[in-house]
Amino acid sequence: GIDEGAIVKLLSDRNLKHLRAAFGYYKQFYGHDILKALRRETSGKFEYALRIIIKCICYSAKYFSKVLRISLDQSEYAALTRVMVTRAEVDMEEIKATYREKYGISLEQAICKQTSGSYRDFLLQLACWEATSQPK
Repeated sequence: GIDEGAIVKLLSDRNLKHLRAAFGYYKQFYGHDILKALRRETSGKFEYALRIIIKCICYSAKYFSKVLRISLDQSEYAALTRVMVTRAEVDMEEIKATYREKYGISLEQAICKQTSGSYRDFLLQLACWEATSQPK
């Protein structure tokens, strides 16, 4: 079974590299990923929160691509803006590649279809942001 206290402590105390390694080891040892175990052994808001955290850690490009798609499709501009701003300097290139692979359209094309004006321009700038282009 899942020791809820232990998993909260692990998520709170460890860095991303350690967590990815721990979840990889879990999969090797048990033959399934931690998300499957959480689905079976936890429930409600706690399960939902843990699943989101682990998806962000282990499958960030896939997770954020999905959030962007849903946000664009449903005009959820707060979520769209939050993901674009927080991921621009982190892993936007990987997210864009995953988005194209998963949905058959570039993130920039999707942004152009679903938004307009200065907001669209702002999102496109974030989509093309490179960590190396930041002012020092």
